[in-house]
Amino acid sequence: MSITRLWLFPRLGPVDSWTYFGYFIHPARLLNTGYHYFFSPFINPDTAKLFSPKEVMYPDSRLPWTMVGALIYHLFPPLVANYVLHLSFYYATILSVYGALKYTVGKRSGLIAAVLLGTYGYFIVSQNWDYVEVAVLAYFSLTVFFLTLAIQVKWWRLALFGAGYCYGSMIFSNTVAVFLTPALTTYYFLSNYRYRKHPLLASIGYSVLGLVGVTLFFGAISKVITGNLFFFMPAVRFIFASTKDGYGYSPPGWVVSLNEHQWMWLPFLISCTSFICIVWSSIQSQHKGTLVHSLPIFSVTFLLCVLPSIFLELKGQGVLRIVYYASYLIPPMFLALGEQVSLVLERLNQQIAGSLIAGIVILQIFTFRQLLYRMVGQGFSYSAALVDVQNLMHGTYALVIAVIVVLLGLRLILKGNTTKYKRWVSAKLILVLTLLGFYYCFNFQALFTLFSSGNGAWNRLFYSSIPEDSMLATIQAQNILKEIDPKGQFLFWFNDEPEFQMYSMVFSSSAATFRLIGREFPSINFIKGTPNSEVRTQDLKFQFDKSPKVVLLSQKSNVVQQANAALSSIGFTSNLVSSYDIAQGDIRFKMTIIEVSKKSLP
Repeated sequence: MSITRLWLFPRLGPVDSWTYFGYFIHPARLLNTGYHYFFSPFINPDTAKLFSPKEVMYPDSRLPWTMVGALIYHLFPPLVANYVLHLSFYYATILSVYGALKYTVGKRSGLIAAVLLGTYGYFIVSQNWDYVEVAVLAYFSLTVFFLTLAIQVKWWRLALFGAGYCYGSMIFSNTVAVFLTPALTTYYFLSNYRYRKHPLLASIGYSVLGLVGVTLFFGAISKVITGNLFFFMPAVRFIFASTKDGYGYSPPGWVVSLNEHQWMWLPFLISCTSFICIVWSSIQSQHKGTLVHSLPIFSVTFLLCVLPSIFLELKGQGVLRIVYYASYLIPPMFLALGEQVSLVLERLNQQIAGSLIAGIVILQIFTFRQLLYRMVGQGFSYSAALVDVQNLMHGTYALVIAVIVVLLGLRLILKGNTTKYKRWVSAKLILVLTLLGFYYCFNFQALFTLFSSGNGAWNRLFYSSIPEDSMLATIQAQNILKEIDPKGQFLFWFNDEPEFQMYSMVFSSSAATFRLIGREFPSINFIKGTPNSEVRTQDLKFQFDKSPKVVLLSQKSNVVQQANAALSSIGFTSNLVSSYDIAQGDIRFKMTIIEVSKKSLP
């Protein structure tokens, strides 16, 4: 934050992020009618069958995210609330990873993993919008932390209740996260067998109580607001409907996917090192006792997160190739990384370990100051930033190679007069330092791609206006719409102007995904380039019958006349309700409200 606070504000454009922002600022308006997800049987016949007009849709069911956000926005002013919300979930994830590692492998490794996680490019960006990805990562990490406490503290029953509560919050935030269940279950069973051996039935019982508790808690909130106790059912039905045919992804060519999807690089590396550690532990178990006592538990846990992801990929779900689903692997990945680093770090003396930790922290600070200062400072230059990043990456490669060469040389020199144990420790040290070196290389590349890609889909850190102004302008527009119609039953109509991103934010934060006349005002085409048709005409008549008020977002003059000219072709006209100039900082745009009615017969 001392370098840039831009990462705490969602970028302009993405529908999902600003849809959830709409829940934060006006939760009751979006939840208490169910209207905003009314599906036209003409344009969306399959979805219209799945969801009745009186039923909420899956974003409405994600209460562990939307209600927490709404509470924070109720308690604090908008800008402060944004900081509180994102920093709370950011640190909840980091501190949970630290706590789980501290209680299992050591606080040194926990600290290293927490620092590396907190500065990992794809984790930073995952916290940079209001999508449920933020909640899933935090609730997963909290679940692991409470499961860890259950095998370390006397109040294990309460800890298991907390684990069940956080697990329920995770899957209710996004039902897709249910694929992480086998990993969480295995983690507790292995840890419990190794450390405490609590009764399994009792453990399951207290965890289920936590799950029931979170279900009843949010079910009661849903019952009061929407009249629907089973708030999670729309999400369940939507998951089954959307997974029937997949997301249209063919089974991947893995080499191509790794090359095109850089967020898979580090998970692939940690998967390999986790597999190596498991095989190595299996060999060691022949000399030290049972396999369970030798297994690297977090490495097993991470692989049990990866394997279901691969299975879903092969089924065409694209989980690993969709960055906001692939990010679900980030917390278990850094738990495994911390465990693997502990093989060396926890055995070093205090001075050497302290120096290593300090060096890693300083390198992270240097990385961000060198990279971000160039990118957000005065006189920003993409080419200069590229040179900086390339120099850093080349320097890191050189450092890694130098360290490996030196250590390998020492091992060869000392081979004749060193015990087998010390040579084995040297080999582990080489592997750990190599792992850290690759982490830095991958992270530098991720930071550069995410922070400097001028036209990249995930460039969330650079836009033409101050992020606070974008957020406040959206809130200003939403407050006006709330005064005009508390239920928010509007259709939207805008075009591809320079202010298009702001229009998209206002539209998205109204949760009006399926209440769109078009993005090519004054054309009535729903999708750009789609010719008008009888189906589209019937759809608009259906929509106008449900919601005659239309929000025009355009800087064009005579917008009402242009709207009437387009509407007259399908037998409608409109009257001006009101017009507003939205101004916040450098942001300026016009919002016009019209009411549509059928044309009178001559």
